[in-house]
Amino acid sequence: MATAYEQPASIPGLDGAAADGDPVEQSVAYFRDGLYCSEAILRAFNESHRLGLDPSAYTIATPFGAGMGAAKCSCGAVTGGLLVLGLARGRTGTDQSEEPAFTVAKELHDRFRARYKVICCRGLTRRLPWGEPEHHQACQEYVRFAAAAVRDLLSDGPAWRDSTGAAGPGTDSDDAGLPDCLVCPVTQAPSGGREPAEAPARTDHDHGRVAVTTSDGMPPAR
Repeated sequence: MATAYEQPASIPGLDGAAADGDPVEQSVAYFRDGLYCSEAILRAFNESHRLGLDPSAYTIATPFGAGMGAAKCSCGAVTGGLLVLGLARGRTGTDQSEEPAFTVAKELHDRFRARYKVICCRGLTRRLPWGEPEHHQACQEYVRFAAAAVRDLLSDGPAWRDSTGAAGPGTDSDDAGLPDCLVCPVTQAPSGGREPAEAPARTDHDHGRVAVTTSDGMPPAR
């Protein structure tokens, strides 16, 4: 059975405060204070950039935490960033263009993936004990990087891309270059009559093979 993701205890009143209202460090501070990555980034940028989202609507970010409800799919730092970009660049009707939002959304995805090789929570935390301090420390790095990219994209500054391509603290270097869904054993299981995606032949992991799953659809603990 999949175990629930546990954030460090804190939250009441959200004590985290970043110097000079920097949304990047504020995002990290909120994450340390107990918010999920997606919640932390949305709240920090709504405050710093006055995006107009009523605080009661912060709840929209909660399901994206821990890779979509602890499914370990798309990283909450990325999806939280997308929520921010949508508020700032999204459209409210079909008479408006989606291009401004699509452009910055793809850029955020591309920057994060260029830096860490994958954007899925499962891949980013593959080598880390889930819920332990090492895990939270790694996620702070992911929050900081995603928030910095969002801040840059909102500033309309010069294009920037991290070309170092270093693996994240919890990623598996063997995953480099593989599409995210090919490094996720969950997506290799047949679903809805669709064939599992093909992946390069591997011998060290279960990539590219149909995963054995438990009754809740998650791969068994290893």
